[in-house]
Amino acid sequence: MAEKPELKKCFVVCPIGAVGSGTRAHADWLLHEIIEHVFDRYFPGRFEIVRADRIDEPGMIDAQIINHLLEDDLVIADMSELNANAFYEMGIRHMIEKPIIHMFKKGTDIPFDVKLYRAIPFSYEHPADLQEARAALAGAVKSAIDGKHPIGTACRIAP
Repeated sequence: MAEKPELKKCFVVCPIGAVGSGTRAHADWLLHEIIEHVFDRYFPGRFEIVRADRIDEPGMIDAQIINHLLEDDLVIADMSELNANAFYEMGIRHMIEKPIIHMFKKGTDIPFDVKLYRAIPFSYEHPADLQEARAALAGAVKSAIDGKHPIGTACRIAP
């Protein structure tokens, strides 16, 4: 019997908030309606999607998050609520120059330092926006995992 190939890991960076909060509703909507939908449809059986609140192993939460940022094949970061922790985690991923995809809810005023990165806008209001965000994420994931995607090379400063 052939062994199942090991799944790639995709870590989702976002503000999560308390159960029942608007922040949690936003995080869950983005995870279920866009991210999981895209991976189930376009990359079935290839990725394990991980979000900090779904890690069930004992240990220090911040150490687990940093390990995912350093080790996982892909990170998707939501900048929608301008959450300090999310931007800190994005900075770690940028520093190691591994694939990261930025997303944001339309209407969010993205800070200058990350405004130059391509990012996928999404919205709850219009079904067409949902379809566009899903298509853009599928394309970005494909590009990020094809091995040819340069990460941050344009910003590298020569010694």
